[in-house]
Amino acid sequence: ERRGDIDPFADEDDENTEDLLIPDHPRYLTHNTTYDLTPLMKADCITQGKSVVVRSKLWPAGDSMDLDKSQLEAVKSALTSEIAVVQGPPGTGKTYIGLKIAEVLLLNHEVWNTSKGPILVLCYTNHALDQFLEGIMNFHDKHIVRVGSRSKNEALAKYSLTNLRSTMRKERLVPRDIHGNINDIRFQMHSIQEEILHSSVKMEAAAKHVLSERELEEILSDDVQDLLVGGFAEISQGDFMLQGKQKKPKSIMAEWLGVGSSVKVIEMMGNMEVDQNRINEEEAANDEDIDVDEDAQHEEDKRVTEADQDLMDFLKSNEKRKQAIKEEMDIAFDMNEDQHDVADGQNAGNQGNQNNHGWQVSRKEKRRRMNLARKELMKHSLMSSAERQQKESLLWYQSSSDRWRLYRTWVRDYVMLCQDSVKRMQEEYNRHSRRLAEVRDQESLHILKTAKVVGMTTTGAAKLHTMLQNLKPSIMIVEEAAEVLEAHIVAGLTALYLLSHYETLFLQTCGEDCVPCTEPCLRACPHNQCSALCSQPCTGKLCSQPCKLLLPCGHPCIGLCGEQCPTKCRFCHSEEVTQVFFGPEDEPDARFVELADCHHVVHAESMDSWVEQAGAGGQVGLAECPMCKTAVRTTGRYNNAVNHHLIAVERVKTKLRGEEGTQMREELEVETRALVTAEIQTVDENEKPLYSDKEKEKLIQLVKTLLSPEKSSQHTQDEEH
Repeated sequence: ERRGDIDPFADEDDENTEDLLIPDHPRYLTHNTTYDLTPLMKADCITQGKSVVVRSKLWPAGDSMDLDKSQLEAVKSALTSEIAVVQGPPGTGKTYIGLKIAEVLLLNHEVWNTSKGPILVLCYTNHALDQFLEGIMNFHDKHIVRVGSRSKNEALAKYSLTNLRSTMRKERLVPRDIHGNINDIRFQMHSIQEEILHSSVKMEAAAKHVLSERELEEILSDDVQDLLVGGFAEISQGDFMLQGKQKKPKSIMAEWLGVGSSVKVIEMMGNMEVDQNRINEEEAANDEDIDVDEDAQHEEDKRVTEADQDLMDFLKSNEKRKQAIKEEMDIAFDMNEDQHDVADGQNAGNQGNQNNHGWQVSRKEKRRRMNLARKELMKHSLMSSAERQQKESLLWYQSSSDRWRLYRTWVRDYVMLCQDSVKRMQEEYNRHSRRLAEVRDQESLHILKTAKVVGMTTTGAAKLHTMLQNLKPSIMIVEEAAEVLEAHIVAGLTALYLLSHYETLFLQTCGEDCVPCTEPCLRACPHNQCSALCSQPCTGKLCSQPCKLLLPCGHPCIGLCGEQCPTKCRFCHSEEVTQVFFGPEDEPDARFVELADCHHVVHAESMDSWVEQAGAGGQVGLAECPMCKTAVRTTGRYNNAVNHHLIAVERVKTKLRGEEGTQMREELEVETRALVTAEIQTVDENEKPLYSDKEKEKLIQLVKTLLSPEKSSQHTQDEEH
């Protein structure tokens, strides 16, 4: 933008650019600000460094300071510039200089700490961070906070954020509002955990046991419940009232399905003239008649959404609580054979193992009922809505096969209700979990604001960028600066001191194109083979055929063809493998995939949908393990999703770099030039220019360099030649 006759950005190839670009002074340094520089002085010259005007040239003589010439220049630059770079080969004392700078700043904290923002020490590795903070401890052993849990330095343990937070809680120093919010949120999360645990136990019990009509009352209409009770009363002529300790039926559902104790019902079902071949044909036909859309929706609904790791730990670790919940359920027929044997033993002493009409129930008959229930519970055939409506009106006039299919349809709806409840509760739990994280961040921020020095790794800075924005550090010291990504620095950038081995500090490695892998895709099996390259989206579909291999234990693999065999076995690790998470884990033909990124074994079909949903809606992000939230990067089965993610990331980078077109870049350049032009024309309260002509030239040249780095780089190369 031109203002009058001024165009400070006009290209002038013959312009004198030999002068170095010098950063501005920090705003907190006035022309009269004095520093105590005694940490830099030799022992016999301490008094000379007591009060030095740092922006003047009247620093103590070089021979009175415990620094050589280059070290002194580095310290001067760091203490008097908004940004300074200390560079040099390994072993030349960069860390030493950094610690000297930190010591002077901490000694004069009243100058720069007016906003109460601490010094932020940012390092690429945990080792470098521990080493730097330990150096600070030698001259300043309080008001230090070390963020992160990977420190191996015992001397820093008392300064870790985790320990400081624990101490603050023990001493009841947490602000009352934060403490109250944490307790309230935890209570609500625990209540939700209990509700989810109840639903989880119910789903597991529905898959393994026969539920009573009272347990299924939300699914059964009033007419169906009346038909069950009335029909059974008519058939049994009231003998069911003698069942149980209080002379009432344990469950009519068990009697209706033929696994109860009423001999009359069993006799009636046995006398029904039903041809077994016709039953099998009818069952097969009914399997085909199930509404495809309804069944597909059922499969979709069985995929439970992601829960936090602590929720999953709660569900897995509370076995006693799960057993107590199961005992509270109204189960018509428990498939735990040992439990039946115990019950038989107890009844033997009181009733001689006889039923209510004196008929003794043989062990063979019990075994028959157990096998019948187990066989029917493992089947998957259901009824369509129309057939269900018809059969529910004729409850006591159906074959055993139809009764079990109708029962499984009821259970399907029962499980879907439980899953809907779990989904709602998980959404609520995750909402509370996010809120708890926010409140804990407030607790951490409260601690950080009391510190003079806060140290963290670049990874920590990236994760806690929002907290850093709220912390507002006054000064940032970056160790190993050449290894640090710019985004991590910007997360907490105010005033910045960089310590680096290298001359080139801001390489745009994060923003440049990556070299795609040109190796062939490794995904292949007899049923499917990908013809694309490793870095391209796969051309083949995911194979759903079972793996034919045997595991080292001798049992069949539970994985899929062409995939890495899971290390878990359906027999050797039964409880772990069949733990219900998505829903179908305990089905006998369930197939699993082991995620190479975290080694969790997950139901394959459900995980396939989980990964697919992660990329739905144009979202840019990798799918995560539903159990531990680890990003799925290296699991071969999902290479296609990973490559789609990387392609999307590259598109975003391209857009950010302005490579999609010149319009965006031109608009940014115009806006930047307008802002800088307005800035250099600023005058003070006496109408005098705020910047000298030399300062204006340096600022203009700096902006030109930023807007045209290629031209600037070429100009530098020409000068070198």
